[in-house]
Amino acid sequence: MLFWRGQGWIVGPLVFAVSLAAELVTETVTGDDTYYQNSGLAFPIALVIAGAICWKLGRSKNEGLPATQTLQDKETGEEVVLELKTHTCMFIRLEFWGPILWAIALWLALVYIPTR
Repeated sequence: MLFWRGQGWIVGPLVFAVSLAAELVTETVTGDDTYYQNSGLAFPIALVIAGAICWKLGRSKNEGLPATQTLQDKETGEEVVLELKTHTCMFIRLEFWGPILWAIALWLALVYIPTR
């Protein structure tokens, strides 16, 4: 695929599912239907959780898989580089989406908490 390989497609739905679950939990715990939207921490915490899941899932799926393998043709001596199947989303390995989501969560927390 153009934007993902293997199970890299899971990043988007995972972030959506975790943020939806976080919204439902905060509404249940606080009894306020607008707490998730008005809180400066609820969505960044959801991103941290989604990032941890991406990190763990990516590490388990991509563990031991090299990104490329070089083969040499015996007759011509020409080298061919093969891209092996790794789990990526937007050309980024699945486990690296964890730190990306954590950085986004930190940025959101720093930008939006002081204004609330």
